[in-house]
Amino acid sequence: MYDLIKCLFLVWCMWPIPNNGSAIVYNNILRPWLLKNESKIDARLDKVTGKVNKYVDDAKREAAQFADSSAGQALTLGAQVTAQTASQQIDDALAEDTDKDKDI
Repeated sequence: MYDLIKCLFLVWCMWPIPNNGSAIVYNNILRPWLLKNESKIDARLDKVTGKVNKYVDDAKREAAQFADSSAGQALTLGAQVTAQTASQQIDDALAEDTDKDKDI
């Protein structure tokens, strides 16, 4: 019985009429609640945003310290060599395809 009621509710919410269920639920329940609690929601979001910014700043600082270390420089050099090798392999493969296309 629950599944039937749930299905009917969802169909009512999506029915293409002006006052379908989604409009009624939003206008009568969700919107008034959001307007009433707007300051609380904004305060919580500001608090979370501040914490996220702190973690991002900490991660940037640690990444910069690692990049300046010898291990970070070795990894950077290894990545550059790998990128150059991959680029050369792609160029070679494209050159072979171009040569094959000329034969056709």
